[in-house]
Amino acid sequence: MALSICFQSDVRTLSILVFLVVVFQSRLGLEWTRPLKRGGLVRFSVRVGSFIYPLLFGVFPSSSLSLQALAIGILIPIPALASEMRNIRMGLSKNFLAILGPISTKEKMRLGLRDSLAGICQEYLYRSLLLFAFVDALGWAAVAFTAFLFVIEHQLHAGASWDLQDIAIHAYLGLALGALCYTSETWWPAVLGHSIFNLPNIVQTLRRPNEANMEPRSSAAPSRPS
Repeated sequence: MALSICFQSDVRTLSILVFLVVVFQSRLGLEWTRPLKRGGLVRFSVRVGSFIYPLLFGVFPSSSLSLQALAIGILIPIPALASEMRNIRMGLSKNFLAILGPISTKEKMRLGLRDSLAGICQEYLYRSLLLFAFVDALGWAAVAFTAFLFVIEHQLHAGASWDLQDIAIHAYLGLALGALCYTSETWWPAVLGHSIFNLPNIVQTLRRPNEANMEPRSSAAPSRPS
């Protein structure tokens, strides 16, 4: 494959890469940082390290583009979104947004940026680095292997319920986007498809009420725990 990378034969390096991606990209894997004074900075540094580590070995994502692959990338998330339509409608309803509560403009921007970048970051890790790191050794099985890691990482997030529908959706996305990257030898269509799948999260964040627009609470009302 044109995108095969230079350290495929180094089992130790690949093992470290898998560990960094699956464990350190999941919230559960970084629970030990919660009590630390600068836990947020530590979590950020560790997660960024997962992206920087492969660059030390000269591994860079492909910059090639294919219009046909991009078109397929747009279509792939549609079945997944359709299967989640009931939950999406509920999550965007006024009642549900009221339950979530207001957030500051700064927090809204932070969450919106996080959800916007999530597709790019995860596709870089799974469908660019991991997929093509293992493709020479595993062939098509590399698609299934990276899809499995993709599912496991999402289920390791704190609060994940191992819901069968959620597992099936992420398995479908992992396999479909992986197969697309394998055949087109570029990761950009997967970035596009993943970003489209994440759009409801971004819309939900943008539709949440702003704290500044909320009426002040009565002095008798209990305050939220900080």
